[in-house]
Amino acid sequence: MDPVYAGRPGTLSFDEADGTDQQYFTDACKGAGATICRSGAPTLVDNETGTKYVSKFDFAFFGHQDFRDLRSETVETGFTKVKDHLLVRSAAAFRERSPVAGDLSGDGIRDLLAVQNDGSLRLYPGLGDGHFAPYQIIGGSGFAGADVSHRGDWNGDGREDVIARIGDELWVYPNIGLGHLGDRIPMGERHTGWAHADVLAVGDIDGDGQPDLLGRSANGLYLHRGSVGTNPTLPQNAVLLGGPEWKPADLPEILAPGDVNTDGRADLWARSAGGQLRQFLSGGAQALPASTLIGSVPSTQYPLASTVGDTNDDGRADLLLTTAPQDTSTGDLLSRPGDAAGTGFGPAVSIGEGGWRWIQSMR
Repeated sequence: MDPVYAGRPGTLSFDEADGTDQQYFTDACKGAGATICRSGAPTLVDNETGTKYVSKFDFAFFGHQDFRDLRSETVETGFTKVKDHLLVRSAAAFRERSPVAGDLSGDGIRDLLAVQNDGSLRLYPGLGDGHFAPYQIIGGSGFAGADVSHRGDWNGDGREDVIARIGDELWVYPNIGLGHLGDRIPMGERHTGWAHADVLAVGDIDGDGQPDLLGRSANGLYLHRGSVGTNPTLPQNAVLLGGPEWKPADLPEILAPGDVNTDGRADLWARSAGGQLRQFLSGGAQALPASTLIGSVPSTQYPLASTVGDTNDDGRADLLLTTAPQDTSTGDLLSRPGDAAGTGFGPAVSIGEGGWRWIQSMR
């Protein structure tokens, strides 16, 4: 019951306490030799006839992220066989909340996307405590070698969508609810195509309220300012944010931590070939200012580095790392929480054991 009371996603099962009372089993349950049957002893009976059952709620659950002003009471109806088993009636008002960058499942908590080496796309729902729930496969085998990321609502329906560069083409995969993806929509053209560009959805870099994309090639790092709509587009003219120092050989990984300095613009992290992790604060639609060093995570020990922003709800972006396989292990997932100063990270915490060597990318 912990996920229910904490308002987190998860799976659980309910068992009826009287589901083992065999004197009330249906003939089908008896014939099947069942030891548990949902036709157990009745708890709500019409006192006049002794046989008429009336439906009632035993529990009412409201997630605090979606509801407010909870009201509830128990009512004596005269129908209950057991005096402590009263009718429950409840009411609540819907809570209006702003979208959270990195949240695909719609629960207000940031989620992780990962591409498996078989080309499937996995969604790991965030739990809000620095951990992730077991993955769900939300895309088939067509994502091998693709750049897949998620930051921003591209079709204007209030849900964050997925961006994927597959081969020479760029696609928007609309989020149709709970992180499930609808039919893909082609994104705006690029005169040289997309095959030789790393593409990353990072959120709103220039602060205009529209989601943006980064495109990176050997020539530098470019800002593609997005336009939301039924057919989302990118302008032909991209903004140069950085020169050849951004070439993949020198800065293999670009990470999207969100707005780390609360100025309304999405910022960047980048890991160098030597393992240095540097922070680039957005300057809007202009070249990025000088970076600051915020850590060192060598790729020999940590093959993949990523972030979805703040995963433990302390207001600071956290770093995600996969470990290199050791002996018979297949690699783990670690989290390093952002420190209070915003200039580094705390000790690593294991949040996923085994299987992470097969992940090609995570964002």
